[in-house]
Amino acid sequence: MSKAIKEKKVKPTKLTEPVEETAAPVIEKKSEEADTPSTTIEVEETAPTVTEELLIPIIEKTIEQVKQGKTVPNEELTMEEKIIKFLDSRQEGQIRMNDFLKSLFPPPSFGQPPLWSNQHSSKQIRVLLQTMISESKIELVNNAYQNLGRAYYPDHETGKTAYHDLSNTVIICQK
Repeated sequence: MSKAIKEKKVKPTKLTEPVEETAAPVIEKKSEEADTPSTTIEVEETAPTVTEELLIPIIEKTIEQVKQGKTVPNEELTMEEKIIKFLDSRQEGQIRMNDFLKSLFPPPSFGQPPLWSNQHSSKQIRVLLQTMISESKIELVNNAYQNLGRAYYPDHETGKTAYHDLSNTVIICQK
């Protein structure tokens, strides 16, 4: 036995405060009932003002960065360029790259697994690292990166397939 749900009818209220009249767009909100008149609400939009005092230092700073050979913040670097820039910013020795390689991918949507954890992305990182090694741009300590994207069976009883990714494959670079 289902219960019938009754809809509550709410009458719209009128604005009691006076509204200043200006040359602004007018939005009309029509009520669903034919007995009540429509309500008019005026919205005033203001554009932010930019003063020369704020703009000139920003422009001068950007020009100095371009003259010094630094990249403009709006330019997007490739993954390879980001890896090289990361390694150049570190001291000599062995550098664990897993966390940095994870940061190359966008953050996951709510309730979704991270993009770096899927097989396609792991294979993409593996190919990128292989090309960088063959071009002598980086030097890795071991060949563990070659396992990225390959299947393994962590649970022999159920036979479920898992893939090597950045969370279970340690990638160490030698600088």
